[in-house]
Amino acid sequence: MKEYKAILFDLDMTLLDFSQGEYNALCRTLERYGVEVDRNMHRRYSSINQALWLRHERGEISREDISRLRFTRFLGEIGLHEDPMKIDREYKENISYEAILMDGAKETVEFLSDKYDLYVISNGTDFIQRRRMQISGLMPYFKEIVTSEQAGAPKPESEFFDYLFKRELLFPDEVLIVGDSLTSDILGGVNYGVDTCLVSKEPDELSDIEPTYTIEKLTDLIELLGYIK
Repeated sequence: MKEYKAILFDLDMTLLDFSQGEYNALCRTLERYGVEVDRNMHRRYSSINQALWLRHERGEISREDISRLRFTRFLGEIGLHEDPMKIDREYKENISYEAILMDGAKETVEFLSDKYDLYVISNGTDFIQRRRMQISGLMPYFKEIVTSEQAGAPKPESEFFDYLFKRELLFPDEVLIVGDSLTSDILGGVNYGVDTCLVSKEPDELSDIEPTYTIEKLTDLIELLGYIK
């Protein structure tokens, strides 16, 4: 196993359960308008949101476009005649308090934190991700959180990693990226010459994006790095 100095963790669906947090935040946001969100409604919102974030990763739309478009489309589908930007602001506030740990997240980062410099790298909104990290209890294990909002570019763009590596005085050959997204975390690492570890129970066998390593659950990272816990 290669020797690493730092491990860069994606946040959503790697350390924190964004899917459940998204559902909870959507429920709280819309209940004041008399809308009872069910799982089918949440899946539709999530589909709209994910499609917009993928376009953002490809550089096609801005973060502001995501905020403007996702609730414009979703509210139109459910027939709620409210200001989409107002709803978006309320939703962001609600989701900033959602910090549900993924299985094994605390155990893994606690074990690795005295062996490596740990960082969070995220395409999420800066204030939201920092608040969620504080609430989660994971913040003390990490050296820094770096977001695309700070960097001025999202993962997988090279500008994101240029910003990160220059700011933290890191080199690509001493870093491992750990995340759940092939199109963001893994592709960004591959393009930048950084080793990557995909956390996925069902890797996409049809994708031509190849991580350096693949694990099924986050705690497997400890053994992958050569430790017996």
